[in-house]
Amino acid sequence: MANDEMPTGGVIEPVEQKLVALTQGGDDEVVAARTATSEIYLPLRPICIALGVSWATQRRKILADDVMMESVRTLRVQTRGGPQNLVCMDVEAIPLWLAEIEPDRVRAELRDRLRSYKRWVKKVVYDAFAHETGIETALGPGQGDTQAMTPATPRRYGARAHRANGGSDRNDGPSTDCL
Repeated sequence: MANDEMPTGGVIEPVEQKLVALTQGGDDEVVAARTATSEIYLPLRPICIALGVSWATQRRKILADDVMMESVRTLRVQTRGGPQNLVCMDVEAIPLWLAEIEPDRVRAELRDRLRSYKRWVKKVVYDAFAHETGIETALGPGQGDTQAMTPATPRRYGARAHRANGGSDRNDGPSTDCL
């Protein structure tokens, strides 16, 4: 199995992609992709890099969980390096996956980021696509504006940033730097 291959059933071409800030402070961004069926997916590897957790370990855990695997697809996502097939998870299942990551197993300086992801990821992604999908978020106007979450200078995560954050020098596959 190649590094970014998990699901079977072919590659899905999204109908829309958006760069979405995943934390309330707007520090981290990832590409969210909407499919023709209006399902919204997030690539998993960039989230693992941002959280300082091993993509290989998380991939193994997801493969072992039937419920999580139901929400995993390969999407052809546009990145800075061109289109790439990335393992993505339906935004509805992201909180389930994040709940499985124990804060004590994340480096101390990244624990607040994990907590923030657990609190905000689903809401900010839905907010980004609310107009196109008609999805209303649980918070009303003024209680979580996505504009307040848009960073002036967003962090991007790639191999260099991963190593700078204490990650491995080992090549885990193609770059997933987004847009």
